[in-house]
Amino acid sequence: MSCSHSFLVGEPSGAAEWLLEPWSQPPPVPTDEAVWVAAALSSRPELAALEWELKARWEEEGLASALPFDLTSVGVEAERESDGVDASGDEKERWSVGPKVQAPLAIFVTPEERLDQARAHTAEAAHALTAARRAVVEDVRCALVTLQSAQENLRRVESELIPMQERRQAEVEEVYQAGQIDLTAMLMAEEALGRAQETRLELEREVSAAQFRLQRAVGGPARFRALP
Repeated sequence: MSCSHSFLVGEPSGAAEWLLEPWSQPPPVPTDEAVWVAAALSSRPELAALEWELKARWEEEGLASALPFDLTSVGVEAERESDGVDASGDEKERWSVGPKVQAPLAIFVTPEERLDQARAHTAEAAHALTAARRAVVEDVRCALVTLQSAQENLRRVESELIPMQERRQAEVEEVYQAGQIDLTAMLMAEEALGRAQETRLELEREVSAAQFRLQRAVGGPARFRALP
């Protein structure tokens, strides 16, 4: 039972018996900047929120430009008027019918001021969206530069440094077996090969970290996995 399952069933002190997945080298990821930038601009949630806010500001600006006419109502109204009292003492009534128009009065804010305020809010939302898009593009580019550098370094270590150290170690061991050199030279060759292998492990971790950073930059692992 895993530690999380033990906690869910009310056994937080249960044995944490879970198996860790063995380390595997992350596969290389293409670093086409245009593809990743486009994915980030269409997937980042903060950009979507700002885009909806800008659309709302456009709607407000459209409403502000239509006021007060959009609130004006036209209809027919009937009014009852008293026309005195007749001979029997009853009140005589007279009805008048005419057009009815209702329109708001701009007492505190004029239509021009209201429209200027709406346009200012729209411009503010547009500037915020532009700034957020630039920040996303910068985030993606930085992540790609880091990833590209780490992947290139890892490729060189795997294809050049480690094979060279393996050949050198084999040659030194052959010479040692022939009795032409002492043990010190062989140990130094093995140490150099070990350092090259450690460098490969460090670069693999750097590649993994850079890929996770790119995942965050494009809007999450689902979007990251969907791209080639």
